[in-house]
Amino acid sequence: MYRLTTDRAKALPCAILCLLSLLALLIIPGEYTLWISALVTAALTAGTLFFVRKRSIHSINKRQVTVIISVIALLYLTLYYLSGLKYGFVVSMKGALTLSSFFWSILPISLIIVATELIRETLIAQERGLITILSYAFGVASELVCAGGIHGLRNSFVFADFLGMTFFPALTANILLTHLSRRYGRAPCLAYRLIMTLYAYLIPAASDIPRALSAFLLLLLPIVSYWFIDILFTKRKRKALKKDSWLGKVAFGLVMVFLLCFVLLVTCQFRYGMIVVATESMTGEINVGDAVVFEQYDHVDEIKENDVIVFEENNRRTVHRVVRIDTVDGERRYITKGDANEGNDSGYRTDSDIVGVVRLKVVYIGYPSLWLRQIMNK
Repeated sequence: MYRLTTDRAKALPCAILCLLSLLALLIIPGEYTLWISALVTAALTAGTLFFVRKRSIHSINKRQVTVIISVIALLYLTLYYLSGLKYGFVVSMKGALTLSSFFWSILPISLIIVATELIRETLIAQERGLITILSYAFGVASELVCAGGIHGLRNSFVFADFLGMTFFPALTANILLTHLSRRYGRAPCLAYRLIMTLYAYLIPAASDIPRALSAFLLLLLPIVSYWFIDILFTKRKRKALKKDSWLGKVAFGLVMVFLLCFVLLVTCQFRYGMIVVATESMTGEINVGDAVVFEQYDHVDEIKENDVIVFEENNRRTVHRVVRIDTVDGERRYITKGDANEGNDSGYRTDSDIVGVVRLKVVYIGYPSLWLRQIMNK
C-alpha cells in the first residue's frame, strides 16, 4: 500500500511536468521543432518510467483489440482514398517518402508517439481521476505537436482549419486512446496513432474530399471505434445500465445524423447546400449571421426575376436577388442586386456563374463562425 501511494504521489507532478512541457513545445517554430519535441518527450518518458512504477494491465483481449483497431484505421484510410474516385486526387501536403522526410518527419513523429503512449499507460495505470485528466490533456498536446504546433495560426481561416482538422479530432481521438490505454495498454494506441498519423508521409497523393466532410469523419471515427470496441469487449452487469446505455446510443446516433446532414449541406454534397451570410447587402430579407439553404442550379429549372440566387465571382460566393433577365444572342444574362444596396451589381451573371437558388433561411446559425472570424482578424 505504501508503494502504491508513493507512486501515485509521484505520478501527479510527472503528469503536470509532461503536460506543461508539451504545451511549451506547441509554440516553438522552426525546422528542428519535431526533433526537439521528440528529444524532450523521450526525456520525459525516461523520467516518468524511473520515478513511477508502471503497473501491468491484465486483459486477455489486448491482441484482439490491437488487431481490430488497426483494421478500423486501415479501413478508414481505404475509404478515404476511394473517395478520391469521386472528388479527385491532389498531391499530399506532406510530400512523397524520401530519406529527408523520413529523418525530419517520420522518425521524430514516431518517437513522439511511442514516448507519449508509454507515459500515458504509466500514468493512467495509477487509476486516479486528476492524473487521468492530465494524461488526456497531455495526449491532446502530443497530437498537436505531431501536427506542427500552433505557431502558424495567423488568421481566421487558418485557425478554423486548425480547429476542424486537428484540434477537435485530437479531442475525440484521445477519448478513445485514454479508454484503450486504461483497459488494454499501449499497443492498440500505438497502432491507431501510427497508422492515422504516418500515412500522409508515406503516400504522395491525397483525396480532394471537402475539408469540412473530412473533419467530420475524423471527428466521428474515434467515437465509432470506441463504441464498437465497447460493444465487443465490455460487459454490462445491470439492466438499468443497459437501458441507459441504449438510450444514450440512440441520442448519440441522432446527434451524429444531424451533424452529418449539416456537414453535407455545408459541403454541397447533394442537391442542397448551405452558406452563411457575412455582409449586410441583403439586410431585411437575409441578415448578417443567417444561413441560407440553396438548391443547386442544374440549368433545367428556369430562374425567374425576384429569385434570390447564390453565384460565384472571383472565387467568392454571393447571395443576391435577380432584378432583371436579358437574353443576348441566346445567352441569358442575370442582373443582380443586394436588397440593401442602392444600385445593381456591376456587370451581369450567366448560367455558368450560378451555384444555386435560395430555398430556405435559417436565422442566427452562422454567428459562431462570424464571431470567430472577427476575433482572429483583430
